[in-house]
Amino acid sequence: MSVVNVKELGRSASAVVAGVVDTRRPAVITRSGHPVAVLVPLDAASTASALEDWALAHLPEFVRSRAVADRESRAGRTIEAGAFFNAQPRPRKLAKRAAKRGR
Repeated sequence: MSVVNVKELGRSASAVVAGVVDTRRPAVITRSGHPVAVLVPLDAASTASALEDWALAHLPEFVRSRAVADRESRAGRTIEAGAFFNAQPRPRKLAKRAAKRGR
């Protein structure tokens, strides 16, 4: 397992990721000599499954939001993605740009 400090990761993130992928071994990320994160390889054949398994095990807010979404879906309280995004306010910068173009 390699150990990489945050500054080194910032300078050579691509190389660090390549090392993790090539060796199939995690890299511990440190800040001021203390471990703060771990970069781990995912199996390409099961990346989506591995990521979902990790999220379910480590992100309780993700689990709660999935449970709410499942209940809403079963109750028929859903809308199409296009309708949802059209109902969202545009960020000011995009709204100004669209106004200039006459949209």
